[in-house]
Amino acid sequence: MLDVPVAYLTLAGNRRKTVDPEAGFEEAWSQMLEAPSNRALCERVTRSGEVVVIADMSWDGWVRAEPATGEMSVRAFIGVPLRLSSGNVIGSLCAMDTRVRDWSADDLSLMQDFSEIIMREVALRTEVERRKAAEEETRLVARELQHRSRNAFSILQAVISLSMRDAGLTSLKLEIIDRISSVAATQELIAESEGGTILLDAILARELAPFTSPDRYDAWGPPVEVTANEAVFLSMIIHELATNAVKYGALRSSSKGRLDLSWDKEPGDEEKLLSLEWRESGLDLAAAQPSGNEPRGGFGSELLDILVMNQLRGSIERMAKPDGLTIALELRLSRPFKPAPGVSSTEQSDSRESA
Repeated sequence: MLDVPVAYLTLAGNRRKTVDPEAGFEEAWSQMLEAPSNRALCERVTRSGEVVVIADMSWDGWVRAEPATGEMSVRAFIGVPLRLSSGNVIGSLCAMDTRVRDWSADDLSLMQDFSEIIMREVALRTEVERRKAAEEETRLVARELQHRSRNAFSILQAVISLSMRDAGLTSLKLEIIDRISSVAATQELIAESEGGTILLDAILARELAPFTSPDRYDAWGPPVEVTANEAVFLSMIIHELATNAVKYGALRSSSKGRLDLSWDKEPGDEEKLLSLEWRESGLDLAAAQPSGNEPRGGFGSELLDILVMNQLRGSIERMAKPDGLTIALELRLSRPFKPAPGVSSTEQSDSRESA
């Protein structure tokens, strides 16, 4: 577009000029462009941070010693600085001609346009690398926190085991350790998640895995993302329902019953309503009901009510039938925060905290 034999750029810190080997330069041009930076015309632009325009080099004393003015018969030169948004100059974009040339305002404008395009690309690549480094640092921190959390839960379980050695406390001890294991598993899901949200079906699969195989239950519903805190509460809810089903319902080893899980969501401005239905079928509830003073539920049912109604501001309805049990949950979930396009979740989180 400038109709010149050669145009090239240099970056500060490079000891040699940047040259495209496929540009078709003659050998003499290549040798000239590979000259040390401290003798290059573009270095003058980079040092001064100003546009350099030379119509006829033979009249410019500074460039008389430049090899390009002798062997190459270079007569005209134009160069513009490559400037960061901070104002720092990191290099220059230059063009040379073999004839005397009065560079026009359009020529200069074109060079400046090209320099802006280059700097936008530099800024973009720099930002991409910065975000990659930030995300990698976040992953490293998450892995370290996951490791420490796992150790903390293990210590807690050990303390409970040593503190509750009495034979009469064995059942309670195992239930407490089981619940702690459930929370620990959810914490690992949170640490592994991208963007700080977790999919509901991942929570269901993780919680049901210790109790049964996938062929004994069906689960379906739209993708639902939940926050880290909600994931903990939901995992505890599913854990209590599954524990109950293993003791008395469709997930008993001797049962021929089946579990069906379905859910749906209704979006709102600040929160969404999650409807979750837990259906156990093919049961003999009379045979499954324990004897004595141990009704189906107990502390687990109380904990379930607290989690649903207090923590997730929802409701729970239990519907018993001769051959099964249905538990309908309505839960209010916050809308997971979505990073803006091109902005990492770490940056968005930082901006929300400082707002």
